[in-house]
Amino acid sequence: MNCKVAVVQFGIGTNVEENLKTCLRMIDEAGKCAPNFIVLPEFSNHCAIYESLEYADKVALDLGGEFLREIAAKAIAYNTYIKINVTVKKQNDKPTVSNLLYSPDGKLVGRADKQVLMGNENNFCSRAETAGDIIETEFGKVGMYCCADGLLMETSRLLAIRGAKLLLNSLNSFAEDEASLHIPVRAAENKVFVAASCKVDYLVPKEIIAGFAAKMKISSEALKGAGESQIVAPDGTVLAKATRTGEDVVFADIDLSESENEDFLAARKPKIYAPIAEKPVERNYRPGAKSIMVAVCQSVEAIAETEAKLIILPELVGITDYKLQILETKYEAEILNLQSDEVVEKSKKIIEKIQTAIGKSDKFVVTSIVEKSEKDLAHVGILIDKTGMIFKQKQIHRFRRHKWISDFGKEIKTFDTKFGKIAIIVGEDALFPETFRLAAFQNCEIAAIPFQVQERWETEFGLPERAVENRFSLVAATRPNVELSEFGNSLIATIGEDFTLWTEWKNRPFDGNINFPILHRGNEITAEIYPSNAKNRFVSQQTDVVDGRAFWLLKPLME
Repeated sequence: MNCKVAVVQFGIGTNVEENLKTCLRMIDEAGKCAPNFIVLPEFSNHCAIYESLEYADKVALDLGGEFLREIAAKAIAYNTYIKINVTVKKQNDKPTVSNLLYSPDGKLVGRADKQVLMGNENNFCSRAETAGDIIETEFGKVGMYCCADGLLMETSRLLAIRGAKLLLNSLNSFAEDEASLHIPVRAAENKVFVAASCKVDYLVPKEIIAGFAAKMKISSEALKGAGESQIVAPDGTVLAKATRTGEDVVFADIDLSESENEDFLAARKPKIYAPIAEKPVERNYRPGAKSIMVAVCQSVEAIAETEAKLIILPELVGITDYKLQILETKYEAEILNLQSDEVVEKSKKIIEKIQTAIGKSDKFVVTSIVEKSEKDLAHVGILIDKTGMIFKQKQIHRFRRHKWISDFGKEIKTFDTKFGKIAIIVGEDALFPETFRLAAFQNCEIAAIPFQVQERWETEFGLPERAVENRFSLVAATRPNVELSEFGNSLIATIGEDFTLWTEWKNRPFDGNINFPILHRGNEITAEIYPSNAKNRFVSQQTDVVDGRAFWLLKPLME
């Protein structure tokens, strides 16, 4: 069923009564477009800075108090669902940062407490104890999350696999990479709609702006909300986007039936993901090289020409698309066996050809081949050096392509080289964020990805997100698809040393981007990456983007 979603952005201060007036005024503005859903920013009752625990509790709200009664009344007045994020008092504990959904009849029909607290929030707020509600509406199922929850893949994934088709995200962020990376990727990777509302204006009390900025070691202007509230379709297309600064309201008409993600989510391999729901253990990490030159090449012949030490080729290099098409479309056993022998033989020859191209050099090359064991075929990522194949990784998932695969991998492994620990993410495994998470748990520093791009979002912001949410470098090689990108589809994404807020940044001043990778795009590219930067996973004090996941809530990811 069609519905209209509106997202609003505004700034608030420390006066809770004035903040309520701002919320009501902006709801009135949004109400002019007769929406079915209105989404407000995070911390709508008070900015996320507190003098003390006592003060944080004082400005937190009671669920039955006047502030939220007024919000509920607006839901009735405009016959709409209203999602607001506020701090809520919690008996005998710190307040929660809570997403609340009010229905058109003014009832509180859903709640989702924040799972990942950002930096200073850990000192004054409590993390979620239960997974957020999935709310049945006349338009479809809805889920909620907020801000730092969207820096990690788990929270939105948890909502999607529980059936939500529309995710409502409230943000209190000054990071410009929210709008360009973290917001749209959660829509595309889950094939759902996302409606995100972000703050504008200063995010801290005006009287302490200068001192607070000095402590964070950023400029005062950087403490303003990033704006660009937006509504994103399941393919990652931004349907509406608000201004970078200033109050604004934008809306879009959507149809939740367009979120056709059942087949995609059914292709997941929950049993393999078990470590995601386990309590993190102390990290035993030995840094790799400070830097190394890597390359994406389109042919075996290019290996000898590049000075890079690690070269990634697209999947199944040297095996024609025609032969693959036969394997994919004519699945009858006799034809499959007849053609597969030829393809497997070509795979063996490719290994020999790559080894010849490497010669006596110390280069490493990654691509993929077809392997056969009895009647089973596997799509296998391989790492080759001058001695031959030294490591391999079977593809784990099957979604739309390579229907000929009958032998799948059962785990993600890594391989130690002299310059860092490598994981190979092969073929359609690159579509699943869980794959990369498992590599991160093994202290992966370089993810090598021989694949074939299918959708625009994969290389536009999907793979860049995989690099930053796991804090490792990534080299992805695909055959060009000009329909998807005029800039080429392959990419090299690496992570900088400057990452953690509240610390001195050594190599660049803070420019509004906290967690956006250093990107190089093209079809034939060479660039420097920094494997040892994987040592730091803290985006802010007490907020680890890998081990900071709410593991105690994630068992449904295994089901």
